[in-house]
Amino acid sequence: MNNSPENNSELDIEFNECVVKYIKLINLNLNDKLHMYGLYKQATLGNINTLIPSLFDVHNRKKWESWNYFKGIDSNSAKRKYIDYYKYLVDINQ
Repeated sequence: MNNSPENNSELDIEFNECVVKYIKLINLNLNDKLHMYGLYKQATLGNINTLIPSLFDVHNRKKWESWNYFKGIDSNSAKRKYIDYYKYLVDINQ
């Protein structure tokens, strides 16, 4: 994949557009929401840098696990995966 600044800029624009549009999707199941959350965090912040929440903190633990699942993926790859998964969600929710 070509990582020239122009291509990265185009990727960033498409990613940001998908982030805004994602919020408008309805009827998503929890697994899809967590998948998008993990990709978003990996794309914007990189590898997870927080301690795993307690087993009793189910909500935050699921979010942590979703982000941790994508550990090691570079920002541009995570953005591309986010875009692709967003498009998949749009297709199946039509």
